Amino acid sequence: MWKIFWLLASPIWLYVRFSPFNKGKGFLVKNILIPIIPKEGFMESSILGKAKIKLGYAGALGRWMLIDGIFEKAEIQYVIDHLKKGDMAYDIGANIGYFTVIMGVVVSGEGKISSFEPMPNNLVKLKENIILNNLKNITINEIALSDRTGEIQMHSPVDDLAFASIYTPDNASTNTGNIINVKTDLLDNIWTNSGEPDISVIKLDVEGAEVAVLKGALNCLKTCKPKILLEANSEEEFNSIRKIIEPLNYTYYQPKGFKKWNWVFFYDAN
Repeated sequence: MWKIFWLLASPIWLYVRFSPFNKGKGFLVKNILIPIIPKEGFMESSILGKAKIKLGYAGALGRWMLIDGIFEKAEIQYVIDHLKKGDMAYDIGANIGYFTVIMGVVVSGEGKISSFEPMPNNLVKLKENIILNNLKNITINEIALSDRTGEIQMHSPVDDLAFASIYTPDNASTNTGNIINVKTDLLDNIWTNSGEPDISVIKLDVEGAEVAVLKGALNCLKTCKPKILLEANSEEEFNSIRKIIEPLNYTYYQPKGFKKWNWVFFYDAN
């Protein structure tokens, strides 16, 4: 039934998706389009024609894909442009595998992707999406990366696991759900124990824990000098990130089309 209403609303989502004008888009999305989207069920979508992703309608990622046709298009294109066949990369905060699968496709069978995701429900979907794309070059690490080993508590929102965090998630849509204990480790430990591979790109999105992850990754960053695509949800967090990696001769920029909270940090020999 909802698909009938979605078809009737096609002039609205076509305006939202394709119009260069932004007037009224937020109102239309919030008050007309989102209420139509079912709260249960799954769909399969294409990521720029290169990979497939199965995702729930109700989550933020599902809504983005349904309304906009793509989520973080510029960020996905950056990954495509800066990885090549045979490369190795890390997807930290893999969630259900949106970036993992496109990374795996781009580096092909000769490359390798290590994904890090501690949340059990996300892990189920991450594994499903890896199978959906017939990828054999993905290693899943069922841990949370940090600046110390041990365990931490993570908030598991019942309405959208995209916002699972060691902090109470301000941007979760209704409530913070359950608290679960997850194992933690340093990226440097994972990197060393796997033979210190040459990492080309790191995608880092861990809902406020980016600083802790980077503190535990300094040896990898010093040696490999990977490009880092990361999320910083506040100016305070962004400045903290800068203080950690700018001494390693990293600088930053925001490519055209990136969401305002996403940045690229890269090694600058000059």
